[in-house]
Amino acid sequence: MALLVGYFLYRRVNLATLVLSSVLVDIEPLIVSIISRGYRLHGYTHTILSSIIFGMLIGYILYLLRRYLHTTLTTLSLTENSGSLRTYILGGVVGWLLHVLMDSPIYYDIRPFEPISVNPLFVPQYIEVVMAVYELAFYVGSIFYLHLLYRHLATVTTRNAGMVLIGFVGIGLGFISIPIGMLIPGFWSLVLILIALYIIYMGLVRLVSRYSMRLRLVFITSLISLALCYVLFEYMLGNIDFRILSQIGLGIYEVHTMIIASCIALLATVVLFHPILCCIARISKDRSLQLLLIAFIVGLVTIPLFVGIPITILTYLGLILKSPKLLEALSTIEREVLSTHADLC
Repeated sequence: MALLVGYFLYRRVNLATLVLSSVLVDIEPLIVSIISRGYRLHGYTHTILSSIIFGMLIGYILYLLRRYLHTTLTTLSLTENSGSLRTYILGGVVGWLLHVLMDSPIYYDIRPFEPISVNPLFVPQYIEVVMAVYELAFYVGSIFYLHLLYRHLATVTTRNAGMVLIGFVGIGLGFISIPIGMLIPGFWSLVLILIALYIIYMGLVRLVSRYSMRLRLVFITSLISLALCYVLFEYMLGNIDFRILSQIGLGIYEVHTMIIASCIALLATVVLFHPILCCIARISKDRSLQLLLIAFIVGLVTIPLFVGIPITILTYLGLILKSPKLLEALSTIEREVLSTHADLC
């Protein structure tokens, strides 16, 4: 929902602040769920008053940090060059308030009008409908944001380099959407990830034509791995009946086989993609970007061991922060291809 609202308020608020503020609200229930001291999950940070206070605070902090984040946020089309203190403050307040108003219809323990102890916005009979609307708003907002990013990158970089970055961001949005899945859980997330992968493939295959066959194999192994992961995801959710799996020859042994096959496909993807990532890292001439790409590879390979999940998430966020350097390296490759028809990789 934050992306959708931010899209329509893009010229009036700082989009990065709005999105970050809407996410930080849930630090409170996270802490409460860990400590579990009898305090309600959605307490004092989930009020309209706190939206104003904390939203202004987040906006002011990001405004102070703008010189360090400006290049990245501009590259990702999350801010405009003329971002003023007002846009940051307004973005923080709108993001925090939006989250509170979205949570109010679906959580009984929220008191948005604190100190009033009742929640007149709570509608338990329509929770599933409200959640479905939120999910739909997320996907629509993601499409609008990616379109906004596309228009921005079209003016500042080469076409195929921009496609790769858009796809990379799209993959992140796809994985973020998994926990909020209500409309066929996981399916639309998978669709978004597949589209993002295809965009990356189309961008890279023109950038590094020498590796076109390798990229096709990367795309195929990625599809296999994602398809198997989706089946396993549905199985764990109980959407695929164990008895049905047994009847079609997919008993528990075959489920284990699918896990192994998914890991093998993921490993094959990483091995095939490794030279291309190394090329991008080398051309970037940025040591931290090189280390992030290496860590990203390690994270992907070790995902089946679970330790790879936080590594992959953290390195993905690091690569997002390094998106200007990543985009610069991709643009360098494309400009060289266009000018000399030589493949730097």
